[in-house]
Amino acid sequence: MMSKITGVLVDNHIYDIKNDMTNGYHFPNCLFPGATFKMVIDNDPVNNDKVKWSCSTDADNNVLAISQDGTVTFPDVDEKCIGNIFAIFATDKSTNKSAGIYMFTVKRFFKYSIETYDSVKDILPWVKKMNGEFPEAQDIDSYDYNDHDSGHIIKREVNAGLYQEWGDVANSGWNTNSECAGICRIYAFNKEDNIYYWLKNDGVRQELSVGFTAQAVASYGESIA
Repeated sequence: MMSKITGVLVDNHIYDIKNDMTNGYHFPNCLFPGATFKMVIDNDPVNNDKVKWSCSTDADNNVLAISQDGTVTFPDVDEKCIGNIFAIFATDKSTNKSAGIYMFTVKRFFKYSIETYDSVKDILPWVKKMNGEFPEAQDIDSYDYNDHDSGHIIKREVNAGLYQEWGDVANSGWNTNSECAGICRIYAFNKEDNIYYWLKNDGVRQELSVGFTAQAVASYGESIA
């Protein structure tokens, strides 16, 4: 039986093309510097060596790469990738026929600082310097902000917040070397209730704009909200 692309592996979670990618939304919808994930052949990445991998994009030629174990990376990627088409090709080694084409378009891009800050006030100048926007809360952690619990389980899904799509972003290439315990922390603004939130990628959140350290993040592109 000829092999085929069935999904992608992102921070120990497999998104199945048929079951998890609906309405034309393919992972990833948001991207960031250092981002990486792995393609999946026949429902298990152990099968990735059954095909030959190649890739193409109408973005800059140097912003997409794939290794022969199916690992996808984005060298030197920046916000100019938004709206461009990315394509991953697999060719079955036994038949030399196509094992599938995986295509996606990036809608949002997040640029982040390595250093940390302890207030929104300190982060705003960095965001302005990057010519970006202060991130919308739903774009970082897609959750019901009328639920005032201080934490929740991050549900993995496509075309949702950064944490939902990518899981523990430190495992997907986000540099958290300056963060405590390597856990990503981001200040974001919820327009619906006019509140700044401190959001961790383990589902913890606080309503405040000062007091806890976080990386500065500049947002670009199309917001979920």
